[in-house]
Amino acid sequence: MPTSLIAVLGRGKSLSKFHSDTWDHIYMVNNMSQEIEAVRDLFLALGFAKKITHVAGRKGATAMDKPVAMRTIINALDREHHDNWKRFEGVKCTYRPACMRPRGYPPVGWNKILKEKFTAAHKSNNGNCWPTTGLFAIDLALMENHPCEIHLFGFDFYNDKYLIKQNRPYQTQDNPKVKCMYKYLQKLVDEFKDTRFYCYTKLNIIGDNWVEI
Repeated sequence: MPTSLIAVLGRGKSLSKFHSDTWDHIYMVNNMSQEIEAVRDLFLALGFAKKITHVAGRKGATAMDKPVAMRTIINALDREHHDNWKRFEGVKCTYRPACMRPRGYPPVGWNKILKEKFTAAHKSNNGNCWPTTGLFAIDLALMENHPCEIHLFGFDFYNDKYLIKQNRPYQTQDNPKVKCMYKYLQKLVDEFKDTRFYCYTKLNIIGDNWVEI
């Protein structure tokens, strides 16, 4: 039976709309230690969640300062392809599950992906890629649970600065990477038609199963 209450937490301003509830599963993207301290409801909801998964990218300071998750999944094929493994020493983590390896985009550059002019020859040893770890986390939550509902908090796609800090200056709406973020989320909404997507940001994704709050 599909799990019914799934939340995926990004780091945009709409994360402040996250609310305490009895969540079956919460997916948290990258290092959210400051966000947990800043958003009271987020801290409370962690205590109500039946399961928490920390989804981390393979680059940057993505490890939690104070791990709260039951498990950590790193978006890399293995330790050899993880650029920041020292940050995860002492943390029980696994790498990209087999069900995710054929998904995502070939790593060919975002402009080529938008034009869809690429071949298998462009694949790297690290497998396919996602525009952000957040998109990987949404995809992972869908593949693992096939939920009736999925709630997306903090996915503002760089329309504004993060809840806690400023975005990188190159991440703008005209950036092809951002366009691929919209494109990939639309593909997920089209693929998982039996899942109702509740997003707490206005992203203008199209679908009868897409609800903006």
